[in-house]
Amino acid sequence: MRTHTKPLATTIASVLAAASLVVMAAPAHALGPNAIVPGFNSTVFGPNDDGTYPCIGPDSGDPSVAIPPCPSPPAQIALPFTINFFGTNYNKLFLNNNGNVTFDARLATFTPFNLSTTGRVIIAPFFADVDTRVGNTVTFGTGTVDGHVTWGANWPGVGCYNQNGGVLDYFQMLLIDRSDVAPNDFDIEFNYDKVQWDSGQQSGGGARCLNGDSARVGYSNGTATNSFELPGSGVANAFVDSNSATGLVHNSLNSSHLGRYIFSIRSGQPTDTTAPSCKLTATFNGPPKGIQVTTQDGGASDSGLKSIVVTKNVNANVVIPAFTQGTKDPVVVTATRVDNNVSAQVALRVTDVKGNITNCDPVLTTLVKENKPQVFTDVPDAEHLVTVMNGSPGLRRIAVTVNGTAYRRTLQAGQQATIDVVNSIKTGANTFRLTGWGRGSADIIIWDGNGTI
Repeated sequence: MRTHTKPLATTIASVLAAASLVVMAAPAHALGPNAIVPGFNSTVFGPNDDGTYPCIGPDSGDPSVAIPPCPSPPAQIALPFTINFFGTNYNKLFLNNNGNVTFDARLATFTPFNLSTTGRVIIAPFFADVDTRVGNTVTFGTGTVDGHVTWGANWPGVGCYNQNGGVLDYFQMLLIDRSDVAPNDFDIEFNYDKVQWDSGQQSGGGARCLNGDSARVGYSNGTATNSFELPGSGVANAFVDSNSATGLVHNSLNSSHLGRYIFSIRSGQPTDTTAPSCKLTATFNGPPKGIQVTTQDGGASDSGLKSIVVTKNVNANVVIPAFTQGTKDPVVVTATRVDNNVSAQVALRVTDVKGNITNCDPVLTTLVKENKPQVFTDVPDAEHLVTVMNGSPGLRRIAVTVNGTAYRRTLQAGQQATIDVVNSIKTGANTFRLTGWGRGSADIIIWDGNGTI
């Protein structure tokens, strides 16, 4: 329960008056990416602060003192189908005003917490301090999506605490029955059309509900292993429309529709058909010279890393740090040359728990003046970029010949240049021939462009 300075009689009167209002329908014109699916509004969750349906009023987060009276615990809402969420079947839920549903108990908490560390069974399209005592209120109901029975809840332009209707968020959560795949399978869908605030004023937010303890987006069964938060969760202003890089309306997940984020749950688990990432993230001038490769399997439906295996090693000292199987954290692999005057080539096979595989095959070499051409005969078809880091003094020019086609570049001392040879790449193994002319040397990396150097 929160403490309010408004006189009690005035508060009751304002709540009773607000309760008779009809919730505003979604605007006729499109907002943002127009991701929100129409409907799912047959039932109105009345004006409240921190409430769980059907509790309304200023202190609805605490049913024991709520005015008007509220059942304790609040009633759960029946779903039109059963879902298997991390091995437990559910056919009802608690709808909480603060941008989430829970399955274990109601949730009145208004300052968003890390979903993986608090032991709650939760699905949260936008866990933040929603205040609907003024303006639009939450609605929910059933319908269909692509012919599948669906339960949904709408937050159709809701304000933030304390009764701030000057900034509004439009978002939606859908639970979509996919028993056509297997019994109790389902999809979670989050949709966003406008996000103007992310932290209530009692959660550190300012006058426009920004720059405080910010919204969390994701799900959890109450364990760290079976939890996911969308990147940007808990980061001030990461999800709002004004952030063109990470704003929710400017991105999507498992959908081509901006503002739409889909998570498929099959046999109780998020599906994982995505291979781990493998990025070249740094180079070392040494001595010894080397590279850093960062691997990760940390997406919403990813199963986490299982193994990293060196499948090729030419003149390299490769260090793979220990990690826990199933980790979604990045694992950084380093490879340094044993003989700094000889080219090095390393190949990694990165596998996740579900068996998806990524192969990383960067080549690191040095071209020296009057040196013989260097030839690599088994470069995979993914490695189509040749990045030259010229020395000072360095090479005056370089020729990169790929499967018989030559690419020539004039260089300046200290210059970094990248040559894209994708038009000469063939499926399978490729032959690269590198030739340099000049007074000095240049370091060269053949890679796939995934990452930065």
